[in-house]
Amino acid sequence: MKEVFDRVKTHLLAQGERSQQQPNGFGFQGVVCAYHGANGLKCAVGCLITEEAYSKLLEGDPVEVDLVRAALVASGIVDDFDTIDMLRRLQRIHDCFPPTAWEGALDDLETKLFKQGE
Repeated sequence: MKEVFDRVKTHLLAQGERSQQQPNGFGFQGVVCAYHGANGLKCAVGCLITEEAYSKLLEGDPVEVDLVRAALVASGIVDDFDTIDMLRRLQRIHDCFPPTAWEGALDDLETKLFKQGE
């Protein structure tokens, strides 16, 4: 699980911006976060989903949805409660924090998940 966390953390900090796209549905305004977004950007979970396992049908669904979980499994990510919970938290950092706050939020999450009790 730590390897997956490190992979996402490295990706987000190197990318330095949110993966977003224009919504295609009616009644939406602005942009929404995307697993695989414009200009090759990928979100915290999207960076783990291979091009072969990716489908536009994933967009708009949270990581807990079976279709997203199946894409993760097809991409070699373990589908267990702890991993999905961690990915949900990583996705929240991508979606809810400004990129300038990602490093601190990721460091805090890393401490909560992996360094307690050491």
